[in-house]
Amino acid sequence: LLHTTGSEARVPNPDAKVRHYFYLETDRGDGAILAERRLSLEGTPNFRDLGGYVTADGRKLKWGKLFRSGKLSTLTEDDMHYVRRLGLTLVCDFRQVVEQELDPTSLGAGSLHTLASLPVTPGSKNSFMENLHRGIIAVDDAAGFMQDINRDFVLNQMPQYAEMFQLLLAGDQQLLIHCASGKDRTGFGAALILDVLGVD
Repeated sequence: LLHTTGSEARVPNPDAKVRHYFYLETDRGDGAILAERRLSLEGTPNFRDLGGYVTADGRKLKWGKLFRSGKLSTLTEDDMHYVRRLGLTLVCDFRQVVEQELDPTSLGAGSLHTLASLPVTPGSKNSFMENLHRGIIAVDDAAGFMQDINRDFVLNQMPQYAEMFQLLLAGDQQLLIHCASGKDRTGFGAALILDVLGVD
């Protein structure tokens, strides 16, 4: 599409409704596949591809196989069409059951993915999530609180993450993991996947 000696290259988007990957090749013949990490979706700003990361043995994760996101109930029709074109076969929802019921995960008609409900309830021992839903949150030490939540992922939430791996290993999956905002519960799941694959 483009030959350049410049430090930047701008390529017109041939079709905004599909995901694009680019093959970048140097004049020596070295090449790499590249893509935007964050997908341009109007209804959820934190939909990202886990591809392209380098593993400890020098390999790169394939683009377009592993995704992470926040909730999907706010996707526009165009967003849903775009996401369906990704070919997802497995969607793991880490939100609590009440969150799933209030904001159902849907990619619209024609989506052929399996939806797995894997509710992760961090801090359940101190009623954090119940207070969050009632709007009563008072945390003096936010950093310490988040450390406790992440410890709770390890100590009390591993069965849900283990089931994610079992579902992922059941076949050649195109995986999306998500929760409400796509950062804590989903971030921990993404960290586990990347760690297993040898990404620092």
